[in-house]
Amino acid sequence: MAGWQLPPESGHMERPDGVYYQTMNMTEIDARLKQNDLIIIPVGSTECHGAAQPLGEDTFLVTRMAEQVARETGCTVAEPVCMALIPTITWYAWHRCHSRRRFPGLPSCIIAGFWNAGFRKQILLNGHGQEEVIPLALHQFAKKYQVPASSSRCTGPP
Repeated sequence: MAGWQLPPESGHMERPDGVYYQTMNMTEIDARLKQNDLIIIPVGSTECHGAAQPLGEDTFLVTRMAEQVARETGCTVAEPVCMALIPTITWYAWHRCHSRRRFPGLPSCIIAGFWNAGFRKQILLNGHGQEEVIPLALHQFAKKYQVPASSSRCTGPP
């Protein structure tokens, strides 16, 4: 990590530099998959974090982390997903809010889409709460399609 630039000079989402899935064409994706079939899917939220923090803080932080890992490892980053199970934030028009029964279906569909695109290794990097939703989605995907899946949770130093 000594050679990493923290914070990075700027993001890579709009750059055609091979970090983001959405900025690559199919020829580039096919070549990437032959070398590295790992994709990081940043998961965040858009919500109030108090008077001094930006609404997209969860998404911004996890997206920049994913970019830094991709630059060092050669993996791919998906466009961030904003989702939450918090009824008080439904007024953010671009935010996806779901019922508790249907909520795990969204990450499960995302996992299936990237699996079908050829990404056999996926990391859903969660920058928001709802720690139970991603393992549940992984379990549903693995059970439905009979493929291996596991989840782990890092909480940081004690």
